[in-house]
Amino acid sequence: MRVAVVDFTSNTPFFSRALSDALEGEGRLSIELISPLFYPEPEYLANARRPGWVVDWAIHGASRRSTRVPLRALEVLANLASLCRAILRGDYDVVHLQWVPEEDKQTVMMRLLRWACDLSGCLLTLSVHNAVPHDTEDANLRTIGSNLRLAHLLIFHSENVQKQAEARLDAQNPSAMIPCPHVSVGDLPSKKEARARLGEGNRPVVLLFGLIRPYKGLDLLHEAWPEVRNAYPDARLWVVGKPEGDIAEEHVKQIAVLPGVKLTDRYVTWREMLDFMAATDVAVFPYRDASQSGALMTAVSCGRPVVITPVEGLIEQTADLTSSSMAENISGPALAAALNDALENRQLLGIRAEEDRRRLEASPIGWATAARTMAERYRRALKELSHPDPQTNP
Repeated sequence: MRVAVVDFTSNTPFFSRALSDALEGEGRLSIELISPLFYPEPEYLANARRPGWVVDWAIHGASRRSTRVPLRALEVLANLASLCRAILRGDYDVVHLQWVPEEDKQTVMMRLLRWACDLSGCLLTLSVHNAVPHDTEDANLRTIGSNLRLAHLLIFHSENVQKQAEARLDAQNPSAMIPCPHVSVGDLPSKKEARARLGEGNRPVVLLFGLIRPYKGLDLLHEAWPEVRNAYPDARLWVVGKPEGDIAEEHVKQIAVLPGVKLTDRYVTWREMLDFMAATDVAVFPYRDASQSGALMTAVSCGRPVVITPVEGLIEQTADLTSSSMAENISGPALAAALNDALENRQLLGIRAEEDRRRLEASPIGWATAARTMAERYRRALKELSHPDPQTNP
């Protein structure tokens, strides 16, 4: 079975690469990754198995957004056209799209892909990472739902996202819920080595990592941190990630002036991310809303204890962990109490987190099992596609 894993904007290169590698490792699949190079780290996908027709134009405007954005748009159009031609040639049995660019503004991409797939007998699969945008109040849910319904098969990675898609977007397509660890980490550096590179000593360290958006609760952490410093006067908070939007930038400015806060408000490389993860004692996710969190699963995959707020998507992802702590409610005082408890027990939680990491790799949500399940679902859906139920509308 020939599968194209597609990420037209290289939106989640680490997930897409991990998924492609896991599917290839399943043994009976031939995988190609349809993604341009990731402009902040072009080398990350440089040795991935990509077809020769994929164009990489956005990397030439990496230093200037005003150049990069139009190049990205042209790149998406060129790669979409080439993929449609490849589908019509019969190059693929399955096209597995990870994201629909501008999903609430257009359905042209999904209509073209569905047209090509229907003509060639190819299975159009769409991963639904987030059902509804968290920080876009005026998102057109009807258009998002239309895009979902154009897929032959939907893949969800959490029950929470699946419920939202079915309830709010009327996504009634054939679907599968296949949780997975989001990234493939490999070996981490030692805490001693990582802290030496980051210029950090032996003090307690809390990490907030990932793209910073208003719904991710940096303002809650701003409220909680003084209480943590009262309990642990030498504690350090690393805020690592690029803010997106004026509100997020203001939250970053406010927390940056608090004692013990170290700010890295830029994109960090994969290797830098591993150092930050290896060096931290606790990773915190003070979200006000979340369908699921790739950053959280990255921390879990790195063997880090996590502190979360009681948000449905995060609760689901941490349900089977022995190293997670949850605030009693979504507030600064509750978050501070949870962080203080986690820091007090950081050595025990660190041992449990490493056990969780090893267990995760061999569990039903580890990459090997997830890839096997996904391959089985592809095969079943292809069989249903070739022998449709006569009572089902196309």
